[in-house]
Amino acid sequence: MPRITITVPDKTPQPYRFQLDRQKVTLGRGSENDIAIDSGSISVKHAEMRRVEGGHELIDVGSTNGIKLDGLRHGVIMLRDGMSVKLGDVEFDFLLSSEEKEIINREKNEDWPRVEDKVDKIEEERIERIKEAERILEAERIKEAERIKDAERVKEAERFLESERLKESERIKEAERLKEAERLKEAERLKEAERLKEAERLKKVEEEDEEEEDEEEEDEEEEAEEDGEIEKKKRKKRAKKSASKMEDREAIEPKSGGGGFPMLFLFLILVAAAFFAGMAIRYQKDTGGSLIDAIKAKGQVKKTPAATAPVPPK
Repeated sequence: MPRITITVPDKTPQPYRFQLDRQKVTLGRGSENDIAIDSGSISVKHAEMRRVEGGHELIDVGSTNGIKLDGLRHGVIMLRDGMSVKLGDVEFDFLLSSEEKEIINREKNEDWPRVEDKVDKIEEERIERIKEAERILEAERIKEAERIKDAERVKEAERFLESERLKESERIKEAERLKEAERLKEAERLKEAERLKEAERLKKVEEEDEEEEDEEEEDEEEEAEEDGEIEKKKRKKRAKKSASKMEDREAIEPKSGGGGFPMLFLFLILVAAAFFAGMAIRYQKDTGGSLIDAIKAKGQVKKTPAATAPVPPK
């Protein structure tokens, strides 16, 4: 009976024995296997040990971590007495008894070339599958590299477009700022022109008001002078009448030693006072003010020069 010893790291080695003529023994992590191995490096269906002419062979059945001999991974390994191989990280030791070794040696002597050819063919098929898988992986890597390059080009184009959009946005903002500054300057110029026009208009209005005031003052002065001439004429007439009456009175009345001149002077004073009183009453009725205050104010206007209008700031 061939003896197999399975040694999982940090666990006690587990020996197994099988009949020499047993055709297949399955190994894996699944419980349905003939030898269930509790290890994370072992696949559910990892390998098979098959009885062939001239001995036993260990075949990888698509495991993840494979089977290895002397650190090298193989698809098929011809087992010999005392050989130690690895399934993942698990040690697989193969031993034969003396009787089993004699039986196997006889099988080798009878049909050794055919067994070796079969093993070589299996190995060649495995190598071919490996090469095909490597070609597929290389093609996939090339395609992935092309996809990555295309993605990088697309990203670069997007970054360039985004940069151009930002630059265009900045240019538009700068143009808008310049336009806004020009609008503000134009508005300031218009406001300044309006202020100057308003100042000119105010100045013209003030000058016209001053001219009107001067004309009114001149008219008032002319009217006052005319009134004064009329009054003078009236006073002269009244004085003449009074003088005539006095002469008539003196002619009628007997002369009394030198008293005529004082009486005439007193009479003239009384006439002047009566005339001024009449003028004051008439002025008060017409204007509501005092004639004496008006005469004083007129004298001050003639003495005080006319004030000049303030010039608005430019």
